[in-house]
Amino acid sequence: MAAFDRREGGYVRVEVLPALMEPVGWQGLPRAGRVWVYVPKGAAGGQAGPLPLPDADFPVLQSYVDVVLQGALAEGADFARELVATTFDWSPFWLDDRPVPRRPWANTPEAGAIDRLLAAVEPAAGQFANRLYPELYAARHLQGAAAAPKAGVR
Repeated sequence: MAAFDRREGGYVRVEVLPALMEPVGWQGLPRAGRVWVYVPKGAAGGQAGPLPLPDADFPVLQSYVDVVLQGALAEGADFARELVATTFDWSPFWLDDRPVPRRPWANTPEAGAIDRLLAAVEPAAGQFANRLYPELYAARHLQGAAAAPKAGVR
């Protein structure tokens, strides 16, 4: 766990209570053990409050979606489908950074399977068409950003 904590330095490890979990297969949850999730750190170093939704400055990155769905596909297509179907807040700010990933270590051999899954399963399918390559993403979402100053920035 110490190695995970070091790797996830920008996050806080939080225990997930068994009452908040649901088994996705015929096997029940283990009776012993603990389950942890890493959540973003807040300003004081503890767990951050509600996280902002993706926007033009901080879009959904395809390379991150790929990492998550590769893990899900390793558990099976049904599990991956359920993960996509039960994930919410898919955004029109979706940057297809596969050509030049912001996570260059994320090799994506299952890219085709992931794209077919995302295009077919709601609610992701409703935003999948908005996923853009970097140049088109910049043209669509950032053209007004240069002209409009951000709040508190001069």
